Amino acid sequence: MTGKYLIMNKEMKINSKPYREEVLKWKPEPTAGGELARIREQAFHRFQELGFPTRQHEAWKYIYLDSILNTVYTPASASGIETDQGSLPSSVRISSLESGFEKLPHVYQNWLKNRIAVEENVFSLINEFQNKEGLLVFYSKNMILERSLQFSLTVPEPSGSEPFIFYPRICFVLEEGVKAEVILNHSSFTQHPYFMNAMVDIYLAEGAELRLSSIQHGIADTSAFMKIAATLQKKSRFEMISFTQGGLTSRQETQVDFRGSEASCHLKNLSVLRGVSRFYQHATANHYAGECQSNQLFKTILAGEAQSEVNSLVHVVRDAQKSESRQLNRNLILSDKARIYSRPQLKIYADDVKCSHGAATGQLDDSELFYLRSRGISKEQARLMMTLAFAEEVIQLIEPKTLRDEIEKIVKKELEGIVKH
Repeated sequence: MTGKYLIMNKEMKINSKPYREEVLKWKPEPTAGGELARIREQAFHRFQELGFPTRQHEAWKYIYLDSILNTVYTPASASGIETDQGSLPSSVRISSLESGFEKLPHVYQNWLKNRIAVEENVFSLINEFQNKEGLLVFYSKNMILERSLQFSLTVPEPSGSEPFIFYPRICFVLEEGVKAEVILNHSSFTQHPYFMNAMVDIYLAEGAELRLSSIQHGIADTSAFMKIAATLQKKSRFEMISFTQGGLTSRQETQVDFRGSEASCHLKNLSVLRGVSRFYQHATANHYAGECQSNQLFKTILAGEAQSEVNSLVHVVRDAQKSESRQLNRNLILSDKARIYSRPQLKIYADDVKCSHGAATGQLDDSELFYLRSRGISKEQARLMMTLAFAEEVIQLIEPKTLRDEIEKIVKKELEGIVKH
């Protein structure tokens, strides 16, 4: 299979009301039918049931939503997903979600319906019923793809001066024994204001393995929300490494549900924030099956008046015996006005488990700085060396090497700008 995929909206309309009012006007398309249409209606009813969150909600207490909810957005002409993969084996099928979903076996359709029924993230529900065209990536049994597939959350070209909104939606389904790597890239250097509300669903059947690299950079003056929801069956493995560089208001939520025993997930993130960037990171590992392992490592570098939240939760139900989890959050603050809110949490109802969590926040060590300066290294260079060393723990885990080198270059350039001030 060859080709370039750019998911276009079927139609574009001009909104006249603030976002909080506009989404309530949604109605199903008269000609829509099938399971996907029913799921969209289900998502809308769930949204009506929950309503928009306020700062009284624990998961949203640090984020100021009024600036988004009170803005009038124009829907973009495209859903903002682009990929150019060249030649692919027949065992990998890329199609629009609308055309491909009805062909999926019922087990996968039911998985999505069941997830929507209990979804707590209101913006993910809005994505579900507002997106006009999503992308479905289906991997057939026992397929091992040697190279990474790359998907770009591309900012559509605005048609006017008004702020615009778009809803990228990707669904990855990996059947038994599949091994795959995916790169998800969101970058934008436009000065035009926009709001991206993205949703990524992942289903790993028994023994499937997925390595996901999620990169977000160059979005300093925008708002971007993304949820990644992964369902893991027996002996499957999910590894996600993400890098975040700024954003006026960015929120990333990762939810992993263990539905089969002996599965594992490994979540790692590096964030570099400066100026007035706001980044809110939430991660939840739900151990619904026993003998599973989850590991989380989140590192944040903050400068200027940047603010970040790292809220991670490991939930182990009563029957999920022999579960293991490790949570670690390390934060480096390079200015007096930067702020970090770190909340690693455990909710454990099983007896036979190994679970730990920890968080550490601090500044550059003065004694180490003195040592480097005593060796003839300038203060600026010493600060850069120490800050880069802090970031390298996550950077060195990024694959492939070409992507790792690109991220390392971005991080170094960003840190060079930070240590000069």
